[in-house]
Amino acid sequence: MKRILPLIILLLLSITSNAQMLMGREYYDVVKKHISSAKDSINIAMYFVIMDESTTNPVNDLVDEVIKAHQRVVRVKVVLEDGKFKENTQAYKTLQRSGVDVHFDTSTRLLHL
Repeated sequence: MKRILPLIILLLLSITSNAQMLMGREYYDVVKKHISSAKDSINIAMYFVIMDESTTNPVNDLVDEVIKAHQRVVRVKVVLEDGKFKENTQAYKTLQRSGVDVHFDTSTRLLHL
């Protein structure tokens, strides 16, 4: 019985989970689709979000999609890694100016273990 229980839990997790391995351009396309189609809430935890002045930076586009979702009255919460404060500052300020609930993690509330 001890061996069967972990297998059952694993099977249940795989049935209820919709996880995908995403790389490169595929990542951008899938994330943009999910952000733009969100109706209720979006929760984002990112190690770093590097925005720049380039109009072709896909990160800028994804941040804009998050702001648009917030403007559609989707509940949006973003947590950024405090250890990457410099890299995350522009995204933090952009989201905050737009009214998005954005925070840095703290030593008592870590983004990761």
